Amino acid sequence: MSSLRYPAFSFALALAVASAACGDDTGTAGSGGLGGNGGNGGATTDGGSPPTDGGGGMGPIGCALCTEQEPICVDNEHCAAECPAERDACSINPEIYPICCEVGEICCPGSVAGNDKCSPAASNCMAECPDGSTCSTAEYCQPNPIDGSYGCTDTCPAQMVCGADNVCCPLGSRCGDNGTCVLSDLSIDAERVQASAEVSWQTFQDDACVIQEGCVDAPGDRKLLRFDLKTPNTGDGDLFLGNPENNDLFEYSACHDHYHFLGYARYSLIDTNGVTVANGHKQAFCLLDFEELEPGAPPAQYHCGFQGISAGWSDIYSASLPCQWVDITDVPPGDYMLQVEVNFDKTIAESSFDNNVALVPVTIAAETCPNGCGNPDPACCADGDPCGLAANGLCDCDGFYPWDAQECSGCESCTGATTCPGGCTPPDDACCDPTNPCGLGDDGICQCAGTQAWDSVDCAQCSSADPDCVPIDTCPGGCTPNTGACCSDGDPCGWSGDGSCDCDGIAWDFLDCSSCVCP
Repeated sequence: MSSLRYPAFSFALALAVASAACGDDTGTAGSGGLGGNGGNGGATTDGGSPPTDGGGGMGPIGCALCTEQEPICVDNEHCAAECPAERDACSINPEIYPICCEVGEICCPGSVAGNDKCSPAASNCMAECPDGSTCSTAEYCQPNPIDGSYGCTDTCPAQMVCGADNVCCPLGSRCGDNGTCVLSDLSIDAERVQASAEVSWQTFQDDACVIQEGCVDAPGDRKLLRFDLKTPNTGDGDLFLGNPENNDLFEYSACHDHYHFLGYARYSLIDTNGVTVANGHKQAFCLLDFEELEPGAPPAQYHCGFQGISAGWSDIYSASLPCQWVDITDVPPGDYMLQVEVNFDKTIAESSFDNNVALVPVTIAAETCPNGCGNPDPACCADGDPCGLAANGLCDCDGFYPWDAQECSGCESCTGATTCPGGCTPPDDACCDPTNPCGLGDDGICQCAGTQAWDSVDCAQCSSADPDCVPIDTCPGGCTPNTGACCSDGDPCGWSGDGSCDCDGIAWDFLDCSSCVCP
């Protein structure tokens, strides 16, 4: 028998009506009791039976005023201290009085509706799931996202309770308007992975977050294969996770100051023999609505504090984000396949798992810098070598500065990166006009290769193998006219090392011109 919960009533009110509401089966006639309306009602004198119809009256008033002494409602007719023999008391609604279950029923405690429940004795307090399996009435039936079978769970967020009161939608889904669980469908934009893949070097300190999170194999200079990951949700329903706090499927990142859903993506590099030669960190994501798939998608609703991906939206992890890479420091040059997987353990329910893996070809070029590439603090890449990196054997700053040019002169993989603050775009004849008709000046993007005065500031710090990004003058000190008297062997005018490309890169002028494009 379940424990009894009932409201506290006014003692005075209880005394006023107790004789009419609760009692035994005896009583004397009275005149116009609570049970009658214009006729003689049955009044009780010793806590007896409820009043009888007084002729056109309202009948029994039921059990609305059961008391602490007689808290149980029997057949909605009278109150009692306990149920008749062979009948269980059951608090099916804790806001009102307990009731007596029918003969042949038992009180099943803690049903998924939140309260006790009278069920047939033969059920043994078990409820049938849609596939014919059973869970106790204190549990929810929850479908397995992999094979559709049902298991039992004793907790379920309100948004995931669906259909019958004992069904809980699987993780990552919610109940739809039709009373069934509506599933997401994740996929991978393989074209974006391949187009964004690039190899770069980065230096990590011993206490870096990525070291703590296992994203690189060791501190120091590491060679990384970076790439974007875009995961569209093309299903009928949202990928729904909600508030990550106090949820074992999330981890809090002190480095990033938000929660990550564990193991959302997995990366590996596979050689031509099918052997995995490098694995990326099992990437945890803060899942959110980042980019619409089509115009007119519903408004974004998910973010790091309430996670998910709406139907018709994508989440995107940019190549520039921490851990969005595979550490390939010890991988030899050659052709490989980059394998990207999302929801690899099928933790999140989806309508299909067939599109959760992508394979894209990547090539790791031979390292042409004798001692590799450095990636120091950007403050180090400046005139005058403020960090003392000259002659350290590393191509530190793409050869952009004279002190770094010699160490980068034989490099391919370390140089050619765009250094424009906002990147570059191909010249647009309609916009590349002295009047700046498109208003592109001072936007941080090198749009017209520095051919226009208004674009020269945006292009002043650019150095790129892409001709669309290379400004006309990329030399740190600019270009000077080729003067025959000075441009001869031996540097007769003492111009070597002045930062200007004076004589088109002849022997003594090579360092100054190594990263220049001059008109």
